[in-house]
Parts: sequence; C-alpha cells; structure tokens
Amino acid sequence: MVKDDTLASQSISAGATRPELTAAGSETNTGVLRSVQADGLIVDLRTRPLTRAYATLIPMPTSTLAFPPAAQMDVLVSRAEIAERVSEIGRQITADYEGQTTGHPLVLIGVLKGAAIFLSDLARAISIDNTFDFVAVSSYGRARVSSGAVKLIKDIDNPVEGRHVILVEDILDTGLTLSYLRGLMLQHKPASLKIATCLDKPSRRLVPIEADYVGFKIPNQFVIGYGMDYSEVYRNVPDIRIFPNGADH
Repeated sequence: MVKDDTLASQSISAGATRPELTAAGSETNTGVLRSVQADGLIVDLRTRPLTRAYATLIPMPTSTLAFPPAAQMDVLVSRAEIAERVSEIGRQITADYEGQTTGHPLVLIGVLKGAAIFLSDLARAISIDNTFDFVAVSSYGRARVSSGAVKLIKDIDNPVEGRHVILVEDILDTGLTLSYLRGLMLQHKPASLKIATCLDKPSRRLVPIEADYVGFKIPNQFVIGYGMDYSEVYRNVPDIRIFPNGADH
C-alpha cells in the first residue's frame, strides 16, 4: 500500500531488484492516471487528489554480468610459464642496469590495478636495488574493450627526476594507455624510461609503441587472471586464462 497526500515525491527502496510498481486500485478513483519515477520504481497512480492506492509489485528484467568459473576457462599461460618468464625478464633487467643505479634504486612504476601482481614478482626477480610506485588510469571500466579515452586517476607519489624508470603494465594492446603514460612519465624527467609488459597483443595496436621487455605475445583474446580482471573478478587466478566469448551477456 502506498500513501502520498501531495504526489510531489515518492521514496521507495528497490532492494536487490528493480520491480515495477503499478497501482491496482484506490479508495477514490476520481482522478486521472499519473506516473511518478521514484528511486528505481515506476508508480502508476489512478487518483488525484491521491488518498490511498493499492499496489502490485511486478519484477522488471535486469541485465547482469555473467562470471563463469575460472576453472572452466582455457589456460593460455600457465603459472609455471609465468614464473619462468618473469625470472628471465628479471635477469635481463639486472644485466641492463648493472652499475647504473648506485645510490638510486631502479624505479618500477606499476599501472594499477592489473599490473600489481606482475610488478611484485618482477621486483623480486631483479637482483639490483629497486623500488616501486604506482599510477592509475581508466580506459576499460566494466567493458572488455578499451574505450580509447584514457583518464588519469592517480599519479606517482615520489619524484623520479634523474632516476632510471621502468613502466610496468599488465597488457599492451592498442597502445593508447601506455602512450599516454609514457608522455606523462617523461614530464617527470627521468634519466631513462623503458616499458615492461606481461602480455602484448600486437594485432590490436593503434599507435606506434612497443615494450622493451615482453612476457608473452598473445592473440586478440580477452584474458583474465594474474592480476587481470573482468569487472573486478578473477584477479587472483594464478594463471592467465581466456575469457569465453559471449559469457558476459
């Protein structure tokens, strides 16, 4: 039952679903039909002035994201393969920067949130002194394809002027995000700037940019795990798996 003496506003909690609230009858059925949008509900009222209306809740369909179990997805890169390749990149970086960072540790700048796990493993695989910082950008949101519009959410916390810097990303695809971040990092005037990416999708490239250190080159498939997500799910999956086409609708 809904009671509203003024018909000026309506505040009804929709709960977990978004039902449609339709008036089924009233005590004074003398007015005309009015519809009030109220906190996710559509209220059809058949009385003016309204004294009292009886309502029936009719559920409205809602679109929800589907999250199939990771165990049902095909493994693209196994946990063992990731560990071996990260160790190789760590040794390569150690050799490249040996003797260049005395007194000033190498700075790894991770791109949140996807690169966090890759960065933590890579930092421990590098034998020379290193530290890390983070930036955060937004280009995917809840989608599986980058929107192409890069928005900076968080810049680095500490100055890197005169320091050797490696920008660490989870995946290089269109290149739009890393191109933007490379320009941003160069404004901080580092002594050098390189890029390390866990995954590379060359077929998706829209701008001319390449990484200096690449974990794996992969086909144009949406992947999850090892820090990479779909709508904030699957980040903790220890290997890299292929998200099935059509599973999100």
